[in-house]
Amino acid sequence: ALPDARAVGVDSIGKKVAAVQRMVDVLELTNIELLSDRIEELGHNKKFRGQFDLVTARALLEAAS
Repeated sequence: ALPDARAVGVDSIGKKVAAVQRMVDVLELTNIELLSDRIEELGHNKKFRGQFDLVTARALLEAAS
C-alpha cells in the first residue's frame, strides 16, 4: 500500500531480530531495517531521535536521569 514507506524494527533480543530478518529476506522486503538494541538506548542516538513519523511500542521503560 505504501511502496515508498520505510520501517525500522527494534528488539533487544538478537534471536527475535534474526528470525524476523529471515522472513524479510524470504519475502524480499527492501524497505525494512532491523536492529538488535534497546529502544531506550536508541532514543538517545541522534541518528534515530526525532526521525520517525510513527512509532508503536509493546512496552518500554524510561530510566531516570
